[in-house]
Amino acid sequence: MQLVFATNNPNKLREINHILGDSFQLLSLRDLNIEDDIPENEPTLEGNALHKARYINRLVNLNVFADDTGLEIDSLNGRPGVHSARFAGEAKRFKCQYR
Repeated sequence: MQLVFATNNPNKLREINHILGDSFQLLSLRDLNIEDDIPENEPTLEGNALHKARYINRLVNLNVFADDTGLEIDSLNGRPGVHSARFAGEAKRFKCQYR
C-alpha cells in the first residue's frame, strides 16, 4: 500500500520508514515531484499538519499524513509554538542531523 508522508526531510522519512517496516511504500513530496510551498497559517501545529495533508491529498489522491513541529517553552508561555520557524527571523539557519 502506498502512503504519502508530506515531507522533504530525509531524516524524518527514514525514521518513519523504519517504524512502518515493509507494510507500506512510503512516498515523500520529492518522490512525487511536488515542490509547492504549502502555507502554514493555522493557529496550531495540528492544524498546520492537517492542512498540509489535505493539500497534498487533493494533488495526488493518495493517503497522506503530515506533521508540523514547533518549540513550546514554558518560560515563554508556550511560545514560539506554531511560529517556531519564524521566531528566529529571516537570518535563521536550520541544522539538524538524525542519528
